[in-house]
Amino acid sequence: MREYARRRYLELREKGVCVSCEGHPRITGKTLCPKCLEKSRIAQNTFYHAHKERILKASSRRSKVRRFEVLKKIAEFHKKPIQCFSCLCTDISELEIEHSNNDGWDEKKKGWNVFITSILNGSRKLDDLLILCHVCNVCSYENFTAKSGRWEVIFYPNSRKAC
Repeated sequence: MREYARRRYLELREKGVCVSCEGHPRITGKTLCPKCLEKSRIAQNTFYHAHKERILKASSRRSKVRRFEVLKKIAEFHKKPIQCFSCLCTDISELEIEHSNNDGWDEKKKGWNVFITSILNGSRKLDDLLILCHVCNVCSYENFTAKSGRWEVIFYPNSRKAC
């Protein structure tokens, strides 16, 4: 049955008609006609709102698992445990990925999922990525220092600029 359905689907796509109602011409680049596409959107919207809490919970759970896998992969690359490389903080919710060459913005423009997927499938090098807690990441970004759990801004002599 599956083979027949697959062949029928491909035939309808090739003919340029809707794969759902099999009668109306489909929208260019889509597989459905405008009427069936609207029905599909309404059904998806109804399902989403009926099960929103469950969908969001599952999505959040998948995100946390992927994030942990990425942290684990970076830590294994550097031969260290999953912790802040600076202060040794182990609270996973506080850990962040730091780009040591400050090209994080370029990767952020591509999208978080692209970045995560490239790390997980091995297409991105890990040598310029570090694991830092939020505080250490801010310190490295702003070029501040953290001493004994308190912020300390360092001013160089004859300068009003914080470094």
